Amino acid sequence: MAKIDLTGLDICIDKEIAQEFIQYRGAMEKKYHLKTQGQFDRQMKKALKAHEVGMSPTDLIEWTMDKNWVGINITYTATALSREMQAITEVAYKPDGGRVINQSTRTRDMPIQQQLADKSWAN
Repeated sequence: MAKIDLTGLDICIDKEIAQEFIQYRGAMEKKYHLKTQGQFDRQMKKALKAHEVGMSPTDLIEWTMDKNWVGINITYTATALSREMQAITEVAYKPDGGRVINQSTRTRDMPIQQQLADKSWAN
Protein backbone atom coordinates (compact mmCIF):
# COMPACT_ATOMS: atom_id res chain seq x y z
CA MET A 1 0.00 0.00 0.00
CA ALA A 2 1.32 3.43 -0.97
CA LYS A 3 2.04 6.18 1.50
CA ILE A 4 -0.87 8.61 1.29
CA ASP A 5 -0.13 12.27 1.97
CA LEU A 6 -2.87 14.19 3.81
CA THR A 7 -1.25 17.64 3.61
CA GLY A 8 -3.30 18.68 0.55
CA LEU A 9 -6.56 17.50 2.07
CA ASP A 10 -9.47 19.94 1.79
CA ILE A 11 -10.31 21.66 5.08
CA CYS A 12 -13.90 20.34 4.86
CA ILE A 13 -12.64 16.80 5.42
CA ASP A 14 -11.54 15.75 8.90
CA LYS A 15 -7.99 14.35 8.73
CA GLU A 16 -8.75 11.65 11.28
CA ILE A 17 -11.68 10.39 9.17
CA ALA A 18 -9.51 10.49 6.04
CA GLN A 19 -6.86 8.44 7.84
CA GLU A 20 -9.56 6.04 9.02
CA PHE A 21 -10.73 5.68 5.40
CA ILE A 22 -7.18 4.80 4.34
CA GLN A 23 -6.99 2.15 7.08
CA TYR A 24 -10.49 0.93 6.18
CA ARG A 25 -9.47 0.37 2.56
CA GLY A 26 -6.18 -1.19 3.70
CA ALA A 27 -8.09 -3.79 5.72
CA MET A 28 -9.95 -4.93 2.59
CA GLU A 29 -8.77 -7.40 -0.02
CA LYS A 30 -5.55 -6.27 -1.65
CA LYS A 31 -7.31 -5.31 -4.89
CA TYR A 32 -9.25 -2.61 -2.96
CA HIS A 33 -6.22 -1.00 -1.28
CA LEU A 34 -5.49 2.61 -2.15
CA LYS A 35 -2.38 2.07 -4.24
CA THR A 36 -1.71 5.66 -5.29
CA GLN A 37 -2.18 9.20 -4.05
CA GLY A 38 -4.39 9.79 -7.10
CA GLN A 39 -6.84 7.07 -6.05
CA PHE A 40 -7.14 8.64 -2.61
CA ASP A 41 -7.50 12.15 -4.03
CA ARG A 42 -10.32 11.02 -6.36
CA GLN A 43 -12.20 9.48 -3.43
CA MET A 44 -11.84 12.70 -1.44
CA LYS A 45 -12.97 14.73 -4.47
CA LYS A 46 -16.14 12.61 -4.53
CA ALA A 47 -16.58 13.26 -0.79
CA LEU A 48 -16.58 17.00 -1.48
CA LYS A 49 -19.81 16.50 -3.46
CA ALA A 50 -21.56 15.43 -0.26
CA HIS A 51 -23.78 18.53 -0.34
CA GLU A 52 -25.65 16.84 -3.20
CA VAL A 53 -27.08 14.38 -0.68
CA GLY A 54 -27.32 16.79 2.24
CA MET A 55 -24.23 15.60 4.10
CA SER A 56 -20.85 16.97 5.02
CA PRO A 57 -17.83 15.36 3.33
CA THR A 58 -16.81 13.80 6.64
CA ASP A 59 -20.30 12.36 7.17
CA LEU A 60 -20.27 10.90 3.66
CA ILE A 61 -16.93 9.18 4.27
CA GLU A 62 -18.24 7.75 7.54
CA TRP A 63 -21.49 6.68 5.81
CA THR A 64 -19.46 4.85 3.16
CA MET A 65 -17.48 2.97 5.79
CA ASP A 66 -20.58 2.20 7.87
CA LYS A 67 -22.25 0.70 4.79
CA ASN A 68 -19.10 -1.38 4.10
CA TRP A 69 -18.84 0.07 0.61
CA VAL A 70 -15.51 0.02 -1.19
CA GLY A 71 -15.63 3.63 -2.29
CA ILE A 72 -17.55 6.87 -2.08
CA ASN A 73 -20.45 7.01 -4.52
CA ILE A 74 -22.95 9.88 -4.49
CA THR A 75 -25.53 8.01 -6.59
CA TYR A 76 -25.51 4.95 -4.31
CA THR A 77 -25.73 7.20 -1.27
CA ALA A 78 -28.69 9.15 -2.68
CA THR A 79 -30.48 5.90 -3.51
CA ALA A 80 -29.80 4.39 -0.08
CA LEU A 81 -30.96 7.54 1.70
CA SER A 82 -34.10 7.63 -0.42
CA ARG A 83 -34.90 4.01 0.43
CA GLU A 84 -34.35 4.62 4.13
CA MET A 85 -36.57 7.70 4.12
CA GLN A 86 -39.26 5.83 2.18
CA ALA A 87 -39.17 3.00 4.73
CA ILE A 88 -39.51 5.49 7.56
CA THR A 89 -42.51 7.24 6.02
CA GLU A 90 -44.30 3.99 5.17
CA VAL A 91 -44.33 2.78 8.75
CA ALA A 92 -46.40 4.27 11.54
CA TYR A 93 -47.33 3.15 15.02
CA LYS A 94 -50.96 2.63 15.89
CA PRO A 95 -52.07 4.46 19.03
CA ASP A 96 -53.83 1.34 20.33
CA GLY A 97 -50.99 -1.00 21.23
CA GLY A 98 -48.09 0.23 19.17
CA ARG A 99 -48.38 -2.30 16.37
CA VAL A 100 -46.81 -1.34 13.07
CA ILE A 101 -49.05 -0.66 10.08
CA ASN A 102 -48.38 0.52 6.56
CA GLN A 103 -49.64 4.07 6.01
CA SER A 104 -50.17 3.44 2.33
CA THR A 105 -53.00 1.02 3.16
CA ARG A 106 -56.17 2.26 1.54
CA THR A 107 -59.20 2.66 3.79
CA ARG A 108 -61.21 0.21 1.72
CA ASP A 109 -58.54 -2.44 2.36
CA MET A 110 -58.80 -2.03 6.16
CA PRO A 111 -61.19 -4.07 8.29
CA ILE A 112 -64.28 -2.12 9.33
CA GLN A 113 -63.33 -2.37 13.02
CA GLN A 114 -59.99 -0.75 12.30
CA GLN A 115 -61.66 1.99 10.28
CA LEU A 116 -64.10 2.74 13.09
CA ALA A 117 -61.37 2.80 15.74
CA ASP A 118 -58.95 4.89 13.68
CA LYS A 119 -58.06 8.14 15.43
CA SER A 120 -54.93 8.97 13.46
CA TRP A 121 -56.75 11.93 11.94
CA ALA A 122 -56.96 13.51 15.41
CA ASN A 123 -53.20 13.92 15.80
